[in-house]
Amino acid sequence: MARVGIRGMSATRFTHVTICPRHRHSLGRFWRAPKSCQYPGHTGKVTSLAGKHVINFQMADEICFLFGKTITAVGSPICTSCRMKHAERLAALGMQISDKDTREQTAAAAGKEFQRSAKANAKTAISAHAVQMQTTPFRQLLAPESSPISSPCWTPGVAPTGTSLRSESTESLSAYNKAMDEIASKVAVERKPLTSQLDSWERSTAEKRQYCIQKATEDCMVVCDGIAPNDGKKLFEAMRSTDLENPDPIADDLVRTLMNAYKKATNRSTKTQILSLYAYKYSISTLKKLHLPYVKLSTRQIHRARCHARSLGPGSVPEQKIHHRVRIDMSKVDHFIEFINRPYFYQDVSFGTKLLKLDSGETIEMPNVVRTLTRSTMISQYIQFCQEEKCEPLSRSSLFKILEVKEASQRKSLQGLDNTAADGSATFQTVERIVDALEKGGLARQWCTEVKERLKDAKRYLKIGYRVHCKPETATCPDHCRNFALSDEQDTDFQESCTHQLSETCDDC
Repeated sequence: MARVGIRGMSATRFTHVTICPRHRHSLGRFWRAPKSCQYPGHTGKVTSLAGKHVINFQMADEICFLFGKTITAVGSPICTSCRMKHAERLAALGMQISDKDTREQTAAAAGKEFQRSAKANAKTAISAHAVQMQTTPFRQLLAPESSPISSPCWTPGVAPTGTSLRSESTESLSAYNKAMDEIASKVAVERKPLTSQLDSWERSTAEKRQYCIQKATEDCMVVCDGIAPNDGKKLFEAMRSTDLENPDPIADDLVRTLMNAYKKATNRSTKTQILSLYAYKYSISTLKKLHLPYVKLSTRQIHRARCHARSLGPGSVPEQKIHHRVRIDMSKVDHFIEFINRPYFYQDVSFGTKLLKLDSGETIEMPNVVRTLTRSTMISQYIQFCQEEKCEPLSRSSLFKILEVKEASQRKSLQGLDNTAADGSATFQTVERIVDALEKGGLARQWCTEVKERLKDAKRYLKIGYRVHCKPETATCPDHCRNFALSDEQDTDFQESCTHQLSETCDDC
């Protein structure tokens, strides 16, 4: 109705209004403002308007009066010439328009007043019924403002109690407003009356609580003005800060003792344990204010105490691990050096030398070597080897320090040093590219991912694990026996027999 500029619609008139689906669709949420002038009396060429003048609510109502039952949507554009013509027509019929405006404005005001009063009456009835529902048994409930006979909850022999409850609540509310109004009149302060009382804080809504807090603050300010006419505001602020200056009895009895203990603590760990006992009991700002008479407290200390209470428990003493420095066992050092000096961890380089200085002062010139594995991989293999041999190794940090002393460059490029390994690595890369091409061609992605993982495991095994498995004489697996693997099946000059049985198999191979 607002889109077509019809106003003054009261609640009673809305019940007899029917809008067709066409107008609901075109004038409702799907309405879009046209680009040309929509004034009914427009003459001349119809073009798109560049200006921002539109038909407002009042103009749409005036157009409906001037041109009969013509619907002109509010927000439609209007050209400058039509606006001037419309003003001239209004000037010619000024008395009629003003009379009509007066009538419709009166009707609109009456409709708004009716809606406002209906809403207020509905809120009052709902709140009264809610109070009755909370305080009255089910079989004694009565419908608001109805006789016992007409109530669906009425049974014979039960006296109505809802009216008495409402009357008592109304009397209490009126007595309170009367007393506060009398105090406000004495101190010359304007006060708004309390409209409703709070029955239960737990069952009340957030809006109801906020309203009660606001009214309590206003009325307390009125009382403070009555007690201290010249400094009512200062008295009110002093009353609000009483909780900070005088903490609750629990803080007086227990927290004060803990704060004294916190002040006398000698180290930071003990202070954190004491503060963790009541760190979650108060907010950060309250804790800082409580500690001001004793010792200044920072936000970081409060966070540390709360973390201590959350992880270890309030006031708990953390367990301290004792570490003893012991001398390194040289037999374990020799065992590790013997392991890392195995030939499959290093590779000679055909160029470059290194000078090795002895304790006697002599120097020995040695060829450069390249480490084929990383330090962490060598240490992991050594720890696994010690677990198999059931011997206790050195700590990982000590093993890393030994490898730092035993210098060797890490291999980065295989080309020119070990062409066989370089060709093998290139072969794995070629197979991975083939798998990528198959995946682009439409092969299942899960299968391609599994194949790539198996290729990585195979490459890692050939680079690290296979060298450890290969043994000259004691290997019982055909793939691990060097004599069997290097023997030629056809040429007897390149064959060597094994003295042990080759009966085992290796899953990795």
